[in-house]
Amino acid sequence: MNYCPNPICICHTQKGIDYYGKDNWYKKHGFYKTNQYNKIRRYRCKFCGKTFSERKNTESWYFHRDDIDGHKILNKWCEGKTLQQLANSNHCSITMIRTRISRLM
Repeated sequence: MNYCPNPICICHTQKGIDYYGKDNWYKKHGFYKTNQYNKIRRYRCKFCGKTFSERKNTESWYFHRDDIDGHKILNKWCEGKTLQQLANSNHCSITMIRTRISRLM
């Protein structure tokens, strides 16, 4: 975890993280289950109480499908494939393709 996802928490900034210690501002807070993964670890900020998962602010955060490789999509898009062609070949929507590309740029 790099920082607390709560924008009004002191640990949302690097200054707060440096003051309280890199691994001292959050604690483990159980798990949740998904269809894609068995268990995802949850954490709680010690200062504001906000909970978040280990996938928060990662490339795959809030995606329901992890079988689509964003790096391959970005490479094919840079080679000249259209969004529609990429969506058809991955059996997904154009919106999903746009989102994957935007998170990698």
